[in-house]
Amino acid sequence: MHVAQIDLTALQPYIARRSALDLLSGRLAASLAIDRAAAGALTVSGDTSVARLRTVDRSRQDFVTWDRLSMEGIQYRSQPAALRIRRIVAVKPYARVIVAADRSLNLREALSSGQAQTHSISRTSSSPPATAAAHPASAGASSTLPVSIGRIQISNASARYTDLWIEPHFTLAIQDLSGDISGMSSAPGSRARIQLEGKVDRYAPITISGELNLLAAQLYTDLKMSFQGVELTTATPYSAHFAGYKIEKGKISADITYHIDAGRLTANHHIVIDQLQLGDKVESPDAVKLPLKLAVALLRDRNGVIDLGLPITGSLSDPQFRLGPLIWKVVVNVLEKAVTAPFELLGKLFGAGPEIKFIDFDAGSSSLDDSDRQRLASVVKALQARPSLELDVPSAYTPELDRPALGAQLLQSKLLELRSREAGAHKRGSPAPAPADASTLATPEEHFHLLVAEYRSELGRDAPLPPEAQAVVQAQSKKKAAEGPPLDPAIAALQSALLGRIVVSDDDLQALGRRRARVIQGALLGDGKIPPARLFVLNSTPTRAAGGRVRLELGLK
Repeated sequence: MHVAQIDLTALQPYIARRSALDLLSGRLAASLAIDRAAAGALTVSGDTSVARLRTVDRSRQDFVTWDRLSMEGIQYRSQPAALRIRRIVAVKPYARVIVAADRSLNLREALSSGQAQTHSISRTSSSPPATAAAHPASAGASSTLPVSIGRIQISNASARYTDLWIEPHFTLAIQDLSGDISGMSSAPGSRARIQLEGKVDRYAPITISGELNLLAAQLYTDLKMSFQGVELTTATPYSAHFAGYKIEKGKISADITYHIDAGRLTANHHIVIDQLQLGDKVESPDAVKLPLKLAVALLRDRNGVIDLGLPITGSLSDPQFRLGPLIWKVVVNVLEKAVTAPFELLGKLFGAGPEIKFIDFDAGSSSLDDSDRQRLASVVKALQARPSLELDVPSAYTPELDRPALGAQLLQSKLLELRSREAGAHKRGSPAPAPADASTLATPEEHFHLLVAEYRSELGRDAPLPPEAQAVVQAQSKKKAAEGPPLDPAIAALQSALLGRIVVSDDDLQALGRRRARVIQGALLGDGKIPPARLFVLNSTPTRAAGGRVRLELGLK
């Protein structure tokens, strides 16, 4: 049988009964050898093609079109049933997918009869498009007819995806998709090899490669999809609705792998986002409640790149498994973890651990120890690697630790000043011996002597000394110091009495907090690696103690 240029629009009445499509053009050509044996077995062999096919949906927009679709080397037999096609060639095929304002898919509407359209829309309106469309099939073709296709050759294919549910509307186009699928078969264990290359939105290259078997009873897929440099500004409708921000700038590249075997999906999404800049905030009830600008600053490296790995696994037999929402959930989890534990993230990246955010001081001190300096060095590395981050440095103190320590320091200063005055009062030529360290007291005897002098200076020469000190003084007056009471209890009693008269004000505590903040600031900015504009010193506030030390907690924004 040989036919050519058969006008397929004559089939429109039959198509209208089963779909909402209009067939506007299409020409059938076929060269087939058909034979029916005496026993009724049918065999068909030959070639067939359809040229200039054009279908439109109810909106009168192109639905599925192609320049030419040909099947070459057809071999069919009915007993035993089998179908083999040597090659399928598709030239400039095009398909358009639309998510309507009620979240229904034009695929369902177009392929449903007029009577079923209302039911189709209402049935899908409660589910977002990603939920319905992104669920991989859990099994291959259920037909028992053995099928094999030697090669599917695709040339200059294109597709267009439009979402009218989101505001403003979103559109994504794939163009110039060409390549081969070879070795497709319904035989168990068979693997078809796929290699396709094209472009997203005219300029961003996309490749699809790997193995799959859509015809076997048990679905098998081992695919890798890669696209490079897709403009993120086109996704602003989704970012505004689900993230609460417009996208001012950015490109996205991805290497995505899907492995499906025995009904189980193992997927990995390696996503690289370059130069992402969030724009104006948009009020949306569905937006995640997260400080996304901080998340972006944490994830973006010094070159403006965000590099994410999003592994996903699941059973396709689970009716609750939906790939689209699951990917979004994984993304949100990454963002949540970044903003709720930012220093833990930075600590892992730069080998400092989650303690990187804490700087501990001894009571009354504003000096850094070696461990604090190492942590601050790690903070410098983190800020260098994340140039969008800014750091808050608190001016903090712990009253229950710092107030007694500052009082002890003030008393020590008074004693050292008194010693200095006494040394100056000695006659020229016979100076009092000074200790090796002028900031410390040389001996317990000197310490006791100065405490007694300070006590009498504060309370008057006739004020009674504490009993422990009075016993020492009496022993010294009788020249029995070697046999007198020990000095330590006397020193402790005098110190206690004098410290009780020293007032450490809140202003003193706040000044200590500011000194600590300046020390941290100096350690971070001293080598000039971090711009001063990225550090902010906060007002002095009380903070908690940790292990007997005063703990300051750095903050990121």
